[in-house]
Amino acid sequence: MLLAENYRDVNRTYRDCSLCSPVNQNRIAFFNDMPHTDLAVYADMPVDTAFAEKTCQGLGNRIAPLSQEDALNFLLHFTQSAFRYQTDGQQFGRERSLFPEETFYYPYSDCEDRAIFFSWLVRRLLKQEIVLLHYSDHVATGVRIEKEIPGSYIRTGDKRYLICDPTYIGADIGQCMPGYEKEKTIVIKLNL
Repeated sequence: MLLAENYRDVNRTYRDCSLCSPVNQNRIAFFNDMPHTDLAVYADMPVDTAFAEKTCQGLGNRIAPLSQEDALNFLLHFTQSAFRYQTDGQQFGRERSLFPEETFYYPYSDCEDRAIFFSWLVRRLLKQEIVLLHYSDHVATGVRIEKEIPGSYIRTGDKRYLICDPTYIGADIGQCMPGYEKEKTIVIKLNL
């Protein structure tokens, strides 16, 4: 998708990590006119190159010296803390899922927006397989990890995914938001 460039720098901060990334406002305007669709479409849509390069460079440098587990925790905590929470109804007056750069751009995000953003970061920076976990009224993620890490998992087929919840503020990887541990979920597979 080629749109004219009209970039605005947007800042996000988590602890000692300050990230300033360019967001093409013409893409934001284009996304405003798109009808609501499946969550996988938001998660799998190619992200603007300038936004992706700057965001991945900043976060990639920050997690480079970390173990896989610590890097995953850092990206999870960044997503939990760098964005303020508000429902779509409060922010837009209707249900609306956001593409990764929209989550970065808008002042607020909710559970599916953060899950989509986090899934993009994990696939891009850590090259890990990830799924969206769609509960009755909540969306989280599951990350496929070979290493045995204590925590909550979900199994689909012969694969096991560590639950990572980008909305459960302060939760580490493997922690499921209380009340959802036993709830049935729809697993949404994403492209790597």
